[in-house]
Amino acid sequence: MKIPKRRIIYISMTSLVACCSLALLLILMNDQLQVYYTPSKLVTLPLSKQMVRLGGTVDEGSVEHNTKEIRVNFNIKDDLVSLPVVFYGVLPALFKEGQAAVVQGVFDGDTFRANEVLAKHDENYQPIIEIRS
Repeated sequence: MKIPKRRIIYISMTSLVACCSLALLLILMNDQLQVYYTPSKLVTLPLSKQMVRLGGTVDEGSVEHNTKEIRVNFNIKDDLVSLPVVFYGVLPALFKEGQAAVVQGVFDGDTFRANEVLAKHDENYQPIIEIRS
């Protein structure tokens, strides 16, 4: 009778340690998760000067460069809403109208003020040799 009782205690303690370790890992990783909101979701959130990420498609014909201030104005859209974005800096090489992009910054209710722009690329890889042919 002692052996099965020890086995049950051992299995219970191992399960308890594993569950506690998993819970601690998830709590610590929560700060590191980086998700982005779509424009239609972002306008419904009650954010106050909080850093968030906004993801969508760069609206065709909305990109305006201001070379004096190194400022770029453009719109990020989804199926329902288009939000104006202001970014000071140099855009990534893959940034184009009609392409997907994720911007990080602060939404003030009217305009999204980005401090980082991440351009998403197409999933289909083509070597340079195939593109030139």
